[in-house]
Amino acid sequence: MTTLPRLITEDPRYARVHDERERHAAEARSGQARYRGLTRIFIIGSTAAAIAGGLVLYGTEATVDESNPALVNWIADGPGRTGLIILQSIGLAAAAGSGYLLGKRDPAKRWIAARLRAEDGRLLLARRALEIGHEKGAETFSQAGSSFVSFMEGQLDHLDKSAQSRDRASLRAIIFGAVLAALAALASVMTGLDSRTLVVILAIFGVGVPALTAAAEKWGEASADGERADLHKTTWSALSALRDDLPGFNAAIEARDLSAAEDFADRVFAVLRRDHEGFAAIEGEAGSTNAAGS
Repeated sequence: MTTLPRLITEDPRYARVHDERERHAAEARSGQARYRGLTRIFIIGSTAAAIAGGLVLYGTEATVDESNPALVNWIADGPGRTGLIILQSIGLAAAAGSGYLLGKRDPAKRWIAARLRAEDGRLLLARRALEIGHEKGAETFSQAGSSFVSFMEGQLDHLDKSAQSRDRASLRAIIFGAVLAALAALASVMTGLDSRTLVVILAIFGVGVPALTAAAEKWGEASADGERADLHKTTWSALSALRDDLPGFNAAIEARDLSAAEDFADRVFAVLRRDHEGFAAIEGEAGSTNAAGS
């Protein structure tokens, strides 16, 4: 991004917005990390508890027998069952604690609010740079105009990379779900085979696959990769279309026409604000789902 001249960055009006925007950005990063961390703990804890609990139930029906596979005896035996019960208790406690914090503290809402304030601050900084640059003279206004074009290009680059990254994440989730579905199908096909070891494998599949599938769906709802990718693609297309009007913006900068320059900037801001509103709607729905599920 084109560096703004010190005449702009050291102006109190710009510096005040910059500092406030940085504070909101730090709050957003912290809030996102807290929300994502609690969501991971909730999903991992509930999944581990479900798998351990299922194996404990399986172990209650099994008997310790030398002819059994070692894993069957381990599940049915005292130490093995005790370990699974402890794991189940830890998982339930972790899920309950993180679920309580997700529901009562609502970190998703705090993260979204801070993120929106930070994004509003980013747009306000771009506007302030044009206003102050216009006041400081033709050369400074020209530098502010170049910085705005760089800002616009940076947003396009960010949207493109973010959409691609989220598309890849969504694809990985689809592949993981397909693998789980294939394992479940394989287990159902093998039910007719007479093998004690196979009985254990099927028991583990029967308990683990549904729990892992539920976990994958829960994380998919929390990350909302597919929805965010589609949103960024739509925003990129709308913002890219405004490139055709850049010659008019550059002409306004050269003519020192602040009003015309701001008209173009406002069109850019409107596109980006729609993206921010879409982000809030997607993440807000995902946060509400997680809180309800907790």
